[in-house]
Amino acid sequence: MIFEFSGVLQRAADSRSVSVPATTFSGALAELTTQIPEIKRVLLDNTGQLRQAHRVVLNDELIQRPDDAMALSADDRIAFYTAVAGG
Repeated sequence: MIFEFSGVLQRAADSRSVSVPATTFSGALAELTTQIPEIKRVLLDNTGQLRQAHRVVLNDELIQRPDDAMALSADDRIAFYTAVAGG
């Protein structure tokens, strides 16, 4: 499966996309943070969960609450979009 990045995640990954072997969402995140340790602090909180500021889009469909056990296939694409806050 392929992760696609933009903004701060793209800078942390130093790439627009990364391919990882995984069959579940939690497995994909674990493999991603192993391949690119720098992305872990930006993507995950102190408990190892996906930060609430990130939105997950699986194959062009917004996933409101991604489940760790969510099944993935080799041709799936996940994009992260980071919410922007400020005044």
